Amino acid sequence: MEILRVYIMNIGYFMIFSALVRLFMPGGSFRAYVDMFLGLIFMMIMLNPISAFIKTGLPMLEDYILKSGVRISDDIYDGTSAMENEDMIYREYSHMLIERIKTIAEGYIDSPEVDVETDGKLKPESIVVVGIGSRESAEELEKTLDGIFGEGKTEVIISGEEDSG
Repeated sequence: MEILRVYIMNIGYFMIFSALVRLFMPGGSFRAYVDMFLGLIFMMIMLNPISAFIKTGLPMLEDYILKSGVRISDDIYDGTSAMENEDMIYREYSHMLIERIKTIAEGYIDSPEVDVETDGKLKPESIVVVGIGSRESAEELEKTLDGIFGEGKTEVIISGEEDSG
């Protein structure tokens, strides 16, 4: 809820700022350029929360889970300890991580199965993807996942070669 409140406050502050700029700016052809500039800034403010999830940067997801996950779980799971809430958040994050990797892998190989070992918190230690495909597509997938999670953490195993004909 705090995120929504800050988002709405930012929009309000910008509206006040843009009204003051337009009030003190003299008329003329220059005004159209200022209006366009203010409109672009307004679009960036409006799209900022959406772009956070479009980028699918997992560090941003980590921040989101850490900042709001405990509050959400406290609201939903009254009577559970903080340790149980934390474990629930890590399990949910691991599940999201596996689903995200599986979605990425489906673009490279068929029938991907994903296994992820984490450091007990939110950082993946090793990622193993097993599927059907060519060695080239497996190498591309490994390069992509290493780019996201760090070098040397990913292993892609091809259990069968795709038919090339």
